[in-house]
Amino acid sequence: MLHDVERLADRFGLIHRGELRAVRSPAELTGEGELVSVRSLGSVPLPWAREDFAGRWSAEVSRHDVWQRLEELRAAGHVLIEVRPTLSLEAAFMRAVGETPG
Repeated sequence: MLHDVERLADRFGLIHRGELRAVRSPAELTGEGELVSVRSLGSVPLPWAREDFAGRWSAEVSRHDVWQRLEELRAAGHVLIEVRPTLSLEAAFMRAVGETPG
């Protein structure tokens, strides 16, 4: 159910065991992860990306490397489809309440 909520809401109040733990936007909650998902279209393979199907590539890259990877995509002639944090709302909730996702 969190997946549907994640697409619709603009602010979240995270309540755990009757205590309000955080009130943040989805971007603030999911933007705290270390990895970023990058998707592109192109014909040139890149060693750090996997080809999902003919000409469509995806990868998870560290926040530290994201600008370098985007430059590599541009240099290879790829068209950028999406850049987004990989942390899900469920994982962000678990992080906020101090538990590990099960």
